[in-house]
Amino acid sequence: MVLSLQGVSHSLCYDFGYISFINIGALIYLHSIRALKIQVIFFLLCLSILVVVWFLYARYLHNLLVIKIYLSSIVIFMAFYKYRWHFKGRLSTFFSKISYPLYLCHLSIGYPLLSILIFKYNIYPLFSLLLTAGATISIVWLIHKYIEYPTMILSSNFKGIYKKYNQVAY
Repeated sequence: MVLSLQGVSHSLCYDFGYISFINIGALIYLHSIRALKIQVIFFLLCLSILVVVWFLYARYLHNLLVIKIYLSSIVIFMAFYKYRWHFKGRLSTFFSKISYPLYLCHLSIGYPLLSILIFKYNIYPLFSLLLTAGATISIVWLIHKYIEYPTMILSSNFKGIYKKYNQVAY
Protein backbone atom coordinates (compact mmCIF):
# COMPACT_ATOMS: atom_id res chain seq x y z
CA MET A 1 0.00 0.00 0.00
CA VAL A 2 1.44 3.35 -1.08
CA LEU A 3 0.46 6.50 0.76
CA SER A 4 -0.27 9.36 -1.64
CA LEU A 5 0.44 12.83 -0.34
CA GLN A 6 -0.93 14.60 -3.39
CA GLY A 7 -4.33 15.37 -1.84
CA VAL A 8 -2.79 16.17 1.53
CA SER A 9 -0.25 18.61 0.14
CA HIS A 10 -2.94 20.21 -2.02
CA SER A 11 -5.19 20.62 1.02
CA LEU A 12 -2.35 22.01 3.14
CA CYS A 13 -1.55 24.52 0.40
CA TYR A 14 -5.13 25.78 0.48
CA ASP A 15 -5.28 25.87 4.27
CA PHE A 16 -1.97 27.73 4.45
CA GLY A 17 -3.26 30.26 1.93
CA TYR A 18 -6.42 30.96 3.93
CA ILE A 19 -4.48 31.11 7.20
CA SER A 20 -2.05 33.60 5.67
CA PHE A 21 -5.00 35.72 4.54
CA ILE A 22 -6.33 35.76 8.11
CA ASN A 23 -2.83 36.51 9.42
CA ILE A 24 -2.85 39.82 7.56
CA GLY A 25 -5.67 41.02 9.81
CA ALA A 26 -3.96 39.62 12.90
CA LEU A 27 -0.72 41.41 12.01
CA ILE A 28 -2.57 44.69 11.52
CA TYR A 29 -4.11 44.22 14.97
CA LEU A 30 -0.68 43.49 16.49
CA HIS A 31 0.53 46.73 14.94
CA SER A 32 -2.39 48.64 16.46
CA ILE A 33 -1.56 47.45 19.98
CA ARG A 34 2.19 47.81 19.37
CA ALA A 35 2.85 44.17 20.29
CA LEU A 36 5.71 43.70 17.80
CA LYS A 37 8.37 45.89 16.27
CA ILE A 38 7.32 47.52 13.02
CA GLN A 39 10.13 45.75 11.15
CA VAL A 40 8.87 42.34 12.27
CA ILE A 41 5.29 43.20 11.37
CA PHE A 42 6.36 44.54 7.97
CA PHE A 43 8.36 41.38 7.21
CA LEU A 44 5.55 39.06 8.31
CA LEU A 45 2.98 41.15 6.45
CA CYS A 46 4.99 40.98 3.22
CA LEU A 47 5.48 37.25 3.69
CA SER A 48 1.75 36.72 4.32
CA ILE A 49 0.79 38.77 1.27
CA LEU A 50 3.23 36.79 -0.90
CA VAL A 51 1.76 33.51 0.36
CA VAL A 52 -1.77 34.78 -0.28
CA VAL A 53 -0.88 35.86 -3.82
CA TRP A 54 0.79 32.48 -4.47
CA PHE A 55 -2.25 30.69 -3.02
CA LEU A 56 -4.68 32.74 -5.11
CA TYR A 57 -2.66 32.10 -8.24
CA ALA A 58 -2.52 28.34 -7.56
CA ARG A 59 -6.16 28.05 -6.51
CA TYR A 60 -8.07 30.56 -8.63
CA LEU A 61 -6.07 31.05 -11.81
CA HIS A 62 -9.16 30.10 -13.81
CA ASN A 63 -11.29 32.75 -12.07
CA LEU A 64 -9.67 36.17 -12.02
CA LEU A 65 -12.74 37.72 -10.35
CA VAL A 66 -12.00 35.78 -7.15
CA ILE A 67 -8.38 36.95 -7.19
CA LYS A 68 -9.49 40.56 -7.68
CA ILE A 69 -11.98 40.28 -4.79
CA TYR A 70 -9.36 38.86 -2.41
CA LEU A 71 -6.74 41.44 -3.32
CA SER A 72 -9.31 44.26 -3.17
CA SER A 73 -10.37 43.16 0.30
CA ILE A 74 -6.76 43.37 1.49
CA VAL A 75 -6.41 46.90 0.08
CA ILE A 76 -9.78 47.98 1.56
CA PHE A 77 -8.93 46.47 4.95
CA MET A 78 -5.58 48.28 5.06
CA ALA A 79 -7.20 51.55 3.98
CA PHE A 80 -9.79 51.22 6.76
CA TYR A 81 -6.98 50.58 9.23
CA LYS A 82 -4.84 53.47 8.01
CA TYR A 83 -7.75 55.94 8.09
CA ARG A 84 -9.67 54.34 10.96
CA TRP A 85 -10.23 57.60 12.83
CA HIS A 86 -12.23 58.87 9.83
CA PHE A 87 -14.58 55.87 9.89
CA LYS A 88 -16.42 56.44 13.15
CA GLY A 89 -19.94 56.57 11.76
CA ARG A 90 -23.02 54.40 11.86
CA LEU A 91 -21.82 52.01 9.15
CA SER A 92 -18.47 51.30 10.79
CA THR A 93 -20.17 50.93 14.19
CA PHE A 94 -22.64 48.48 12.68
CA PHE A 95 -19.90 46.35 11.13
CA SER A 96 -17.81 46.45 14.30
CA LYS A 97 -20.78 45.09 16.24
CA ILE A 98 -21.43 42.22 13.84
CA SER A 99 -17.77 41.49 13.04
CA TYR A 100 -17.39 38.41 15.24
CA PRO A 101 -20.58 36.61 14.12
CA LEU A 102 -19.75 37.62 10.55
CA TYR A 103 -16.32 36.05 10.95
CA LEU A 104 -17.92 32.86 12.31
CA CYS A 105 -20.74 32.61 9.75
CA HIS A 106 -19.32 33.83 6.45
CA LEU A 107 -17.80 30.44 5.71
CA SER A 108 -20.84 28.34 6.64
CA ILE A 109 -23.46 30.65 5.11
CA GLY A 110 -21.69 32.72 2.48
CA TYR A 111 -19.69 30.14 0.55
CA PRO A 112 -22.48 27.58 0.13
CA LEU A 113 -24.99 30.27 -0.85
CA LEU A 114 -22.53 31.80 -3.31
CA SER A 115 -21.87 28.39 -4.88
CA ILE A 116 -25.59 27.65 -5.18
CA LEU A 117 -26.32 31.00 -6.83
CA ILE A 118 -23.43 30.75 -9.29
CA PHE A 119 -23.37 27.06 -10.16
CA LYS A 120 -26.94 25.89 -9.66
CA TYR A 121 -28.86 28.98 -10.75
CA ASN A 122 -26.21 30.44 -13.10
CA ILE A 123 -26.45 33.93 -11.64
CA TYR A 124 -23.63 36.27 -12.62
CA PRO A 125 -20.81 35.95 -10.03
CA LEU A 126 -20.64 39.62 -9.01
CA PHE A 127 -24.42 39.83 -8.57
CA SER A 128 -24.30 36.51 -6.65
CA LEU A 129 -21.63 37.99 -4.39
CA LEU A 130 -23.80 41.03 -3.65
CA LEU A 131 -26.85 38.84 -2.92
CA THR A 132 -24.77 36.56 -0.73
CA ALA A 133 -23.22 39.47 1.16
CA GLY A 134 -26.65 40.99 1.79
CA ALA A 135 -28.15 37.70 2.97
CA THR A 136 -25.16 36.84 5.15
CA ILE A 137 -25.03 40.29 6.76
CA SER A 138 -28.79 40.13 7.44
CA ILE A 139 -28.55 36.70 9.08
CA VAL A 140 -25.49 37.74 11.07
CA TRP A 141 -27.25 40.90 12.29
CA LEU A 142 -30.12 38.74 13.58
CA ILE A 143 -27.62 36.45 15.30
CA HIS A 144 -25.97 39.48 16.89
CA LYS A 145 -29.26 41.03 17.98
CA TYR A 146 -30.93 37.91 19.37
CA ILE A 147 -28.02 35.71 20.47
CA GLU A 148 -24.68 37.52 20.80
CA TYR A 149 -25.82 40.77 22.42
CA PRO A 150 -28.14 39.14 25.00
CA THR A 151 -25.35 36.69 25.82
CA MET A 152 -22.94 39.59 26.33
CA ILE A 153 -25.40 41.24 28.72
CA LEU A 154 -25.87 37.96 30.60
CA SER A 155 -22.12 37.45 30.74
CA SER A 156 -21.54 40.91 32.20
CA ASN A 157 -24.09 40.11 34.91
CA PHE A 158 -22.20 36.92 35.77
CA LYS A 159 -18.92 38.84 35.97
CA GLY A 160 -20.42 41.09 38.62
CA ILE A 161 -21.73 38.11 40.59
CA TYR A 162 -18.37 36.32 40.23
CA LYS A 163 -16.48 39.40 41.42
CA LYS A 164 -18.74 39.77 44.48
CA TYR A 165 -18.38 36.06 45.24
CA ASN A 166 -14.59 36.23 45.10
CA GLN A 167 -14.51 39.24 47.42
CA VAL A 168 -16.64 37.42 50.02
CA ALA A 169 -15.01 34.01 49.66
CA TYR A 170 -11.45 35.17 50.19
